[in-house]
Amino acid sequence: MKKLHISLLFLPFILISSFAIGQSDYRKAHYVISHSKNNFFKGSEANIAKANSETESLSLALNKNQDVPLKVYTLTNLKALRISSMYNTSLPRVTNLSKISSLDKLQHLSLKKLQVARFPDEIIISNKLKTLQISTRKVNLDYIPDLSKTNIHYLSISLFDDAKPLPLTKNFKTIFETRTIEELDLFEAKFKDEDLIGLKNLENLKYLNISRSNLNSINFIGHNKQLKELKIVESGVTEIGSEIGALNNLTYLSLSNNDIQKIAPELYDLTNLVTLNLSYSKNLESVSNDIKKLQNLQYLNLRGSKITEIPAGVFELKNLIELDLSNTNITSIPEDILKLEKLEVLRISSKEPQALIIDAKLLSQLKNLKQVQVASTSKVEKDIKKQAKKLKKLRPEISI
Repeated sequence: MKKLHISLLFLPFILISSFAIGQSDYRKAHYVISHSKNNFFKGSEANIAKANSETESLSLALNKNQDVPLKVYTLTNLKALRISSMYNTSLPRVTNLSKISSLDKLQHLSLKKLQVARFPDEIIISNKLKTLQISTRKVNLDYIPDLSKTNIHYLSISLFDDAKPLPLTKNFKTIFETRTIEELDLFEAKFKDEDLIGLKNLENLKYLNISRSNLNSINFIGHNKQLKELKIVESGVTEIGSEIGALNNLTYLSLSNNDIQKIAPELYDLTNLVTLNLSYSKNLESVSNDIKKLQNLQYLNLRGSKITEIPAGVFELKNLIELDLSNTNITSIPEDILKLEKLEVLRISSKEPQALIIDAKLLSQLKNLKQVQVASTSKVEKDIKKQAKKLKKLRPEISI
């Protein structure tokens, strides 16, 4: 029999109550997109001291005053090269990246936490380059090389710990002419809706992250029918338009921290969705019962929305593993929660002054439940304690 653990934390004004069944193996990674794009650095990775003419994968961690050792540019069999800072502060200033043109077999290049004066054209001189990952400080992005003639499959450009947004220069927009791109990560690029029309050219695009942009909608996205994962966080999106319905292959959708008020019914036609994150949609007052059509959904996050009750359609999601309703206006959990037989994690709390009512007897019947997190006003502290004791009586194996 599974062992149920209950822990209670009482704060002056907020009560946080945590129930956990079994071991603490609750899944944490589903809200973070996980990819294998760095796998080419694993296994055969070497350091510069041991590198020789046969070395194919090399990872360097530079000190503050250290440039890329010239030896690197003599390793003509290199296929994967990662250069990063040894520390998060006092980043190394790299000046000799133009010599990378000698590495004509290079397929994967990652430059992270560096100070770079500008993008040298030589970075993309090899048509074999498939992966380009740039996360730098004080880089001049008013100019980047024309990427349209490359065969890059994965492209990531972001500024490390820098408030300046990525500018949209003419050359920058050649990204949308790089038709081989399958994964595109442009964090804090400050796009506007009209800037993203070129996305329709990326017919092979499977993963897109354009978080922290300046958008109103995601209507530009309908042409990218191969998309599997879409992340547009904190970008000013106010509605999910009908175009979303064209993304039949989508398994992951995160639109958290936006101003979403309207959701087109076409969203509920995305029957391959496994994760739907609409957290902190501060103006979202309801979710259609059509959500029941998302029968593959395992993770649903409505944290921080204005919903006042759990949508009836949620209880028809037979594969749901985790449900986050924290910081909403919900005040009760209906008996229909028992329909969620696979539910392992439940987070729920209310902003309403009358607070949230929890029925321990009801929750105890969810046989696969592993964790419950409840927060409410201190007014219900006695009630929560009472429910904990009741749960102990119902399930003698409980350790409190």
